[in-house]
Amino acid sequence: MIRYTYDKTEGRLIAAFFESKTFDDVEAVIKLKKPDSVIDIFIEMYLNGTYPFAEIESEYVANEERLADLIYKIVITPAVTEVNELDERIIITPEIIARVKKSEQELTDEDKLERHTCLAIRKKLETGIVEHQETQIDSEGNEQVITVTETVTAYPWLATYRGLEGAPIPPVFNPSLADWKISNYSLLRKHAYKSAIEQLKMIYEAAKSGENPANWVSHIDEVRAKYPDA
Repeated sequence: MIRYTYDKTEGRLIAAFFESKTFDDVEAVIKLKKPDSVIDIFIEMYLNGTYPFAEIESEYVANEERLADLIYKIVITPAVTEVNELDERIIITPEIIARVKKSEQELTDEDKLERHTCLAIRKKLETGIVEHQETQIDSEGNEQVITVTETVTAYPWLATYRGLEGAPIPPVFNPSLADWKISNYSLLRKHAYKSAIEQLKMIYEAAKSGENPANWVSHIDEVRAKYPDA
């Protein structure tokens, strides 16, 4: 999974890659009774992968990269630019700005369509506004092309990832390992308890000796204390 942050000082987007695990992976190490440290690592890796906006962010960043590639191809490449060889950031010069203003006239039809598509995707994701054209017939039988606007879920904080000043701060996502264990206490207890045969043996031996099944009770209490349900 990839998480993004925008470095204002560097003026660039930083992508951090996290290995994630599935719920089945977590259940497998619990079932195998791996050390608590291993189980905790797997749970944390699983929780990292539950970030609810991962797909939206990846879609947004991929779209911005398409826009950047398009601008680089039609605007930056033909110009005389200064490029920092260390991080390949483009330094915008007055000549570049002039070329950007003129670029609309230099775009091919294919480039114009791609740029229009990318900007529409940006608008949809940042503002939740989707526009498309429809042809309607008026009362006199004439065709009219109208723009229809629809509203979908907006993610305005995505604009942060292209360095837009004043964009909302991206949501904080810090899932709690302790909360997950409480929510999934039954799974943890299930595999922490001794097998049914082992528990029956503990009860049988206690009964045979005329004693209370203290060992069995202690075992149950120990597991329940380790993985509380609240």
